[in-house]
Amino acid sequence: MANKYYETLIMLTPVVSAKDLEKSLAAIKTVYAKYNAEAVKLDKWGDRKLAYKIRAHKRATYLFGYLNSPPESIDKIKKDCRLIPNIIRMILLSVEADALNRVVPSANADTAATA
Repeated sequence: MANKYYETLIMLTPVVSAKDLEKSLAAIKTVYAKYNAEAVKLDKWGDRKLAYKIRAHKRATYLFGYLNSPPESIDKIKKDCRLIPNIIRMILLSVEADALNRVVPSANADTAATA
């Protein structure tokens, strides 16, 4: 089955240092690689106040990006990412290839058209 593109929003515990953020990003990318997925784009949105407490946290560091993955791997990726201690919440949504090309022009149009 062909890979699909997904939009992802990851909420981390408030990051104190750049080193903590790098460790969290490395753990996330390791999970992606384990299931033949690729982070097309993953950006830090910053530290923001939450509307309500999640796991006793009032703030979270947001990461937003796009993922190219086989559809059968998505549930496994979600499960493994929940085991990363710094992740408070993670949302993965399927996104159409043409919408992705508007947001991330560097995404390969040929690959995106077949997804």
